[in-house]
Amino acid sequence: MLTQQNVGVDSLYDLVILKLGDRRLRIPYQNVFEIVNNMRMAAKMAGRHEGVAPPSWRQVLESVRGQLPEPAKRHPHFRRSMEQPNVKNWRVGGEGSLVVLNFDDLEFKTHFSDALRLMELMRAHAHRAKNWAGDTSKSMRMTANLTDAANNAKYNYVH
Repeated sequence: MLTQQNVGVDSLYDLVILKLGDRRLRIPYQNVFEIVNNMRMAAKMAGRHEGVAPPSWRQVLESVRGQLPEPAKRHPHFRRSMEQPNVKNWRVGGEGSLVVLNFDDLEFKTHFSDALRLMELMRAHAHRAKNWAGDTSKSMRMTANLTDAANNAKYNYVH
C-alpha cells in the first residue's frame, strides 16, 4: 500500500520519474498524461465507493499546490534526451476505494485521496518535461466509464 511517505515524482529531461517505494520508474511525458487521465477516472470511481463527491476533492488538491514544480521554460525546438524509459506497459484500475497502478510486473495500491495528490504531481512534472522537450502540440484525451453513464458526469480531459 502506497503512502505519501514512500511516493515521489520528478522530471528528468523529457521523462517523468515516478518513485514508488524503492523503485524509480522512468516514463515518457506523453504516457504520463494518459496515466493521469486514467487515475482521475479510477479515483472518481473509488471516491464514489466511499461516498465522496468530486467537488470535495478541492481540499485534497489544494494540499499539493505548494509541492508543484516551477514550470520549465519551453524550449524553442523539439528535442529528445538520451535517457530511456524503463516502463513498457502500464494499467490503472480500481479496487473498492483504492486506485491500483500496474507498471510492467509491479502493482501498487493507494487510497483515492493519495492517488489524487500523486496525479496532480505527475501532471505538473509531465508539463515540465513536455516544455523541456519543446513540444508545442496540443491534444485532448477522453476517458469514459459507460457503466453508469446515466447517473453522473463521466468524462475527463487532459491536454
